[in-house]
Amino acid sequence: MTELGGWLWAANLKGFMLAVSEIIGYEFDNADWDAIELGISQDPEKSGWFSYPLGSGGLEVFVSTTTEEGSIDLKIHVPDDVPCLPEKIGAAWMVFNQFTVSPEVEIL
Repeated sequence: MTELGGWLWAANLKGFMLAVSEIIGYEFDNADWDAIELGISQDPEKSGWFSYPLGSGGLEVFVSTTTEEGSIDLKIHVPDDVPCLPEKIGAAWMVFNQFTVSPEVEIL
């Protein structure tokens, strides 16, 4: 398992989750987003992190339940058996930290 970690603009989280889902071939839907929103709205004193398994291939996303100046901390556990997956996710992460994506991004 490879762990990727860093920060992400909080407003870009939904778009980033959609992009990562596309990369791994998972159909991210409103139920996924609702679960993530609920998880990160927890009292940060209780755990500090919310984890969410994305798809069935072993990828798990950890989102900090606290934000600082519009950014959040993020960790992603990536299975080692998928070639180039950490690099693909890293490229998406870079894009989502360079551009502002509407938090109203639509799930098709």
